[in-house]
Amino acid sequence: MAFQPSSKDFQDVYFMNKAWRCTVPNGVTLDEILAPAFWANVGFKLSRFDRIEVLSEDGYFDCELRVIDARRTDAVVKLIRAPLDVAPLPVADAGEKDLPRVQWAGPQHKFRVLDEAGAVYADNIASKDEANDKLAEYRARVQRRAA
Repeated sequence: MAFQPSSKDFQDVYFMNKAWRCTVPNGVTLDEILAPAFWANVGFKLSRFDRIEVLSEDGYFDCELRVIDARRTDAVVKLIRAPLDVAPLPVADAGEKDLPRVQWAGPQHKFRVLDEAGAVYADNIASKDEANDKLAEYRARVQRRAA
């Protein structure tokens, strides 16, 4: 027998590594998630061999990643459980009745606020909470103009 694990090789996974869950907006792609820059805001929390469960807000996108290398500004991850190729959950039509609204524009552009016409009112907003604040600000501004 060439190799037999010793006690230092055989350790409790919950003691050695962390398991994380990352909720992403609907529409985020696997290519975006696998890009090291996607993890720029949380790279400092991650350690080598941590596990990340990625789940979209609607539950359709669901995969698992292994951290290969973690740095303060990004993280290299490897796919260990691919998302299932099934039909997405039905989503309400984003017609005019759903405008203005907050929309995810990807890891480069972050969140943005669309006005009644569907044009971009504000973009490159770091968090969904900040985007919702911008949306409330926009609605108040429109309401003041209408009065």
